[in-house]
Amino acid sequence: MKRVSFISINNDNIDNKKIISSEDIANWVASCANIASVIQLGVDKPGLDLLKKNIDDKLGYLKGATILYKPIFDLASRGIMVEKGLIDIDEIDLGWIISETLDKNKDYNLNSDQNFGRLLLMSNLAMAFGYIISESNDKNYDISLDHISDITMMFLENSTPEDTVNLYKWLAENKNGDKFDILNITQSKEETIEILLETETNLKIFYEREAENNTIFKVLMNNYDYMFQIIIPEIDEMLKLKKTESEIIIQIHILLMAEFYDSSIYQKYGRNKASKIRQKAKEIISNGSIFTNDGLNSIRDLREYLIQEHTNDYLKIIDELTIFCTFLALLLKKI
Repeated sequence: MKRVSFISINNDNIDNKKIISSEDIANWVASCANIASVIQLGVDKPGLDLLKKNIDDKLGYLKGATILYKPIFDLASRGIMVEKGLIDIDEIDLGWIISETLDKNKDYNLNSDQNFGRLLLMSNLAMAFGYIISESNDKNYDISLDHISDITMMFLENSTPEDTVNLYKWLAENKNGDKFDILNITQSKEETIEILLETETNLKIFYEREAENNTIFKVLMNNYDYMFQIIIPEIDEMLKLKKTESEIIIQIHILLMAEFYDSSIYQKYGRNKASKIRQKAKEIISNGSIFTNDGLNSIRDLREYLIQEHTNDYLKIIDELTIFCTFLALLLKKI
């Protein structure tokens, strides 16, 4: 598959008095990705306490946030180019962009899987927003959530077997200790690649296969339904109550903890531990969450529990989902 790079798109022939440059659109989407990641360190949400106390972990978190800019810029640019008819939708190279970005983690002394979850979650949305803003030529355009959902799925459905192969190669080299069905197709990497190509396994099919055991893929295969149907309306209600950005992000975090198992905790400590954390989050919501004293006391109790029980861990998957929801809220100009 040919590699495409961001190019300056000549808008001279477009009959519109106010033109937004394609670079401006991609820069805005990528900046939202950076902000969504960095802002988490300033929010007092349960599960990040130990990470924030360790300066090396904090610096790694910030470096990981920074290197998201280029892939998200590139993906938003490709969304624009698809909308403009400059490339075909199957020329985006999504799997290559993701695997190349993750491979570069070692250049910054980061864990190999730093950004894995948030990059997967953000990628379709970055392409969709590039496409939709280019389509409307208005960053302040009131975008329908249904339209976003349609476009994100359009990109996923038109991914290619080569995208899957690129992602598979990275998983085989970096995540072979984790539970990914794709790693168990055969014992041979070459045979697996051949099967993926012969069966035309695109990323949609791959994500469907992994969704049962991995929260990130479950969210992707549900096409962000929970975020669109629950999180965004919740943000709208909190804005009416004049809640701060920090309070909004904490509430998002609690809602996600109550809805999803953190698969990193699940795989390391088992179902019972993951279930207990999820149940504690549900109790916080029952007690009024950030809106009542009982809810705030429950949040403090959960924070202490996480510190005591998971000395060397934080809720990695829930954090990735919270970052993604913050990214979505920023793109929709909610926060």
